[in-house]
Amino acid sequence: ACRGACCTCATAGLRSNPTAGGFGPRHPIGGSLDTAQALFDQGQRLLGEGKVDDALIAFNSLLNRQFDAPELLYLVADCLIKKGWNGAAINLLGVALQQRPEFSEAWNNLGVAFRHENFHNFARAAWDKALALGETVEVLSNMATLSADMGDPDDAIKWCDRAIKKDPTHWQSYWNKALAELTQRHWGVGWDLYENRRKLRHFVEREAIKAPQWGGERTGHLYLHGEQGVGDEVMFTSILPEVIARCDRVTVEAHKK
Repeated sequence: ACRGACCTCATAGLRSNPTAGGFGPRHPIGGSLDTAQALFDQGQRLLGEGKVDDALIAFNSLLNRQFDAPELLYLVADCLIKKGWNGAAINLLGVALQQRPEFSEAWNNLGVAFRHENFHNFARAAWDKALALGETVEVLSNMATLSADMGDPDDAIKWCDRAIKKDPTHWQSYWNKALAELTQRHWGVGWDLYENRRKLRHFVEREAIKAPQWGGERTGHLYLHGEQGVGDEVMFTSILPEVIARCDRVTVEAHKK
């Protein structure tokens, strides 16, 4: 299963008013600072809707007028990470951090970009910087995924526990801990934690019919469908004989691939 790194939300810790403090164009866009605010709000809205390309247009329009604003560099980099353009994002975040070394959200996203390209040592260094500026659940969770990537599930669990202690509703950390426990064949606690996947923001049930969840008991007709990637679903189908033995009839919805 894929463990996702947590980008810091583009609005977290940032000024929402692009004219406040050091953020916002020195020169009004289109002759009006209201236009700058509108572009900023539009970019945030589009990014929240997953329209990354459109958000980039809005943020770059602002960046054209204030090319050295670290917050704008951060927002553009956030879009680039979501597009998988991690090298460009790393360079933009580097410039932003030269101007504002205490920008913890930028350190976090720098680590995310490095991890996406398997530069694990650079990712850890960036997240160490972020933690030194203040512990956040996103960075703690990211440290857990990094430890898992590097084959150290015990360390991953420790980071997950710290993240969960800080935010008991951070479901990504429960999911990461589940995978780490399963890696160590801790089946009971691992599968219990695995159920938290349903609470992940981007989790899709892929239900074709409405029916109660099965608890493993003897049943008449069972409808079985996938909810993971193809590789995971192939792995899970290996236990089909055990499932069939507990049902009078089984209908399997196979992945289109």
